[in-house]
Amino acid sequence: LVGDLDPAALRRALPGRRLLYTLRGHADPPSVRLARLASAAAGYDTVDLDADRDLTPDVLAAVPPARRRISWHGPAVPLPALRDRFATMAAVPAAGYLLAPEAASAAAALVPLRLLAELGRRDVTAYGAGPLGTWSRLLAPYLGAPTVAGPLEDDPLDVVRLCADYPFPALPQVRDLY
Repeated sequence: LVGDLDPAALRRALPGRRLLYTLRGHADPPSVRLARLASAAAGYDTVDLDADRDLTPDVLAAVPPARRRISWHGPAVPLPALRDRFATMAAVPAAGYLLAPEAASAAAALVPLRLLAELGRRDVTAYGAGPLGTWSRLLAPYLGAPTVAGPLEDDPLDVVRLCADYPFPALPQVRDLY
């Protein structure tokens, strides 16, 4: 959304914060995308790689495993298909993995949470994407997800509200769930 920012300037503005670089939704030609991801790997802590288009030998050579987060955003799928999707992603070494299938219903938003509970891993974040999956973003850390995601604005659970209303990274005991 904002172009290629200088990570050094971001580090000065946000001391002590880890920086994630993502090109989600960008339609750059493969050579331009590779150049942008490789450049980001030199200055950002984590570079998000799209599981459907970035797991090529050139991109993987440019982004070391310790700086990779492999992500998948797609349609709602049943749990066995989400398991298979994760297995394919996990075959590529990375520091983290993100699965965000679209949640067309509250039941669909449960599928990624069930995967998190099954995996029991601290390097996987999974939640239902979209308005009907908003609540699953809040529960994901209780099932091991290392991150909570939110849009910048215009959402019932944007980043400002997440920071103001929820105690993350603390995880107090959940007493009631409605």
